[in-house]
Amino acid sequence: MENGDETLVSPTAEAEKAAPNGGVAGEEVTLADAVHPAKSYAAVAANAEIEDLRAEVERLQALLDRKKADREADERQRQELTAEVETVRQAKLNLEKEVDALKASAAATTVEDREAAPDAGAPKEEGVAWQGMAAGAAAGAAITAAVVLIYLRLKR
Repeated sequence: MENGDETLVSPTAEAEKAAPNGGVAGEEVTLADAVHPAKSYAAVAANAEIEDLRAEVERLQALLDRKKADREADERQRQELTAEVETVRQAKLNLEKEVDALKASAAATTVEDREAAPDAGAPKEEGVAWQGMAAGAAAGAAITAAVVLIYLRLKR
C-alpha cells in the first residue's frame, strides 16, 4: 500500500493479521458479532411469524368446527323435514284413497237412489247434496295436503 497499490482487505482479515495467535484484536468487530444481532432479529421475527401462524390455525380450526356443527344441524333438519314430507305424502295418499272411495260410494249411492226411488226428487237431492259436500271436503283435504307438500319442498 505504500507504493500506490491499494488492495481491499476485509476487517476480519486485518484483524487476523494483527493478532498473532489467530484471535481477534480487542477493538475490531468480527463478522460473527455483526451478524449476531441480525440473527436475533430474524429469530424474533420468525417467532412472531410462528405465533401469527398459530393464531391463524386456531382461528381456522374454530371456523371449521363451526362449519361442521352447522352442517350437522342442517343434516338433522333435513332428516326431520324428510320424515315430515314422507308423513305428509302418506296422509295425501290416504286422503286420495278416501276421496276415491267416497266418489265410488257416492256414485253407487246415486245409482241405487235412482233405481229405488225415481219419483222422490227432494230426498234424492238431499242425499246428493250430503255426498257432494263429503266429496268436496275430501277433495279440499287432498288439495290442502298437496299445498303443504309443495310448501315444504319450497321451504328447503
